[in-house]
Amino acid sequence: MNQRHPAFRPVAVLVVSGLIGLRIGLVGFPTWHICLETAQVVAGLVRYPVDNPFYIYHTKLWSLVIQTCAVLLKAGLSEITLSLVLSGLLGMISFQALAMVTYAVSRDALVSIAAAVVVFASGATDYGSVYPIWLVGTHHSYGAIGLSTFVLAIGLLGAGFFRSGAFLLGVGPAIHPSLGIWVGSISVAARSHRKIPRQKM
Repeated sequence: MNQRHPAFRPVAVLVVSGLIGLRIGLVGFPTWHICLETAQVVAGLVRYPVDNPFYIYHTKLWSLVIQTCAVLLKAGLSEITLSLVLSGLLGMISFQALAMVTYAVSRDALVSIAAAVVVFASGATDYGSVYPIWLVGTHHSYGAIGLSTFVLAIGLLGAGFFRSGAFLLGVGPAIHPSLGIWVGSISVAARSHRKIPRQKM
């Protein structure tokens, strides 16, 4: 690792893996995202009677993803544009998460980037899980973006980037409340006895 710039390799891992994931999500697996249905209601573009169960559901379900999309819809962006952005964002975060966890273990930038590509290309996430794990190509925005964000946070913590990892854990419940609270609690409880060198990023 470059001693004068110790964060160069992990930043390179995040940038390269993120660009690969962005391209795959945006071009290879674009899909409609279910959060836009709720964002349309929050933005006032779709109206329901106030006692309608769908109105209650849409207005009581809070997520940073929904609120951000509602603001962008209100600003004039189309549903298809936002769906494409979310498809690319999901791919980017998913690949960064896999690469960063690998980097936390290996400290090898090329291995980390390659690991994300191999996991995706092999379909390793398609087997053996009760709850589906989607890296790209799903309309279930909250769960997929939330899960990848938390895996990225754990990878950053494991690599010694405590401020960045803690920031994502802090934002986590605003993306997916139940996952965010659970992963945050486990992260606090699972303090390692081995000191991880602190990095700046």
